[in-house]
Amino acid sequence: MTVRRLASPFAVLLGLLLPAGPALAQGGIDDLLNNIPTIENPEAEEEKPAAVPDVPFTTYVDQVRAQVLASWKPKAGTIKKNPSIETRLVLVIDEQGQVQSLKPMVLSGDKKYDQAAVDAVNDAGDMPAPAPNLRTLAQEGVMVIFSGRAWLERK
Repeated sequence: MTVRRLASPFAVLLGLLLPAGPALAQGGIDDLLNNIPTIENPEAEEEKPAAVPDVPFTTYVDQVRAQVLASWKPKAGTIKKNPSIETRLVLVIDEQGQVQSLKPMVLSGDKKYDQAAVDAVNDAGDMPAPAPNLRTLAQEGVMVIFSGRAWLERK
């Protein structure tokens, strides 16, 4: 009785993939390797944008204040009559930089002066989006001080 030896599944697979004979010796393996198709993994994660670096909260507050104060147009006469006039507003800012609400902390008592502060926030548009480490703080609020004295010093 003759016992026939079966090839292993790996040997059969290898026999199907590799060319036989002299072609194998003449770069057949290189050709084989160079012709392996790239298989895309549909479950692979898309490339994520570079992480936004952590920013100190004071730096973010300075950016928000500068943007708002650049839009502030108070009446010069009001400030000259009362240089110590001041309004303080807290801006609640979402993760995209949109102002969600304003909270008055200190009102000046002069309705036109206070309205000029509110108008400055509206005119300033969206604020810079807070870095991930600042989102909670920005949602708690960023105080912007509309100081008559500081306005006089800038002029």
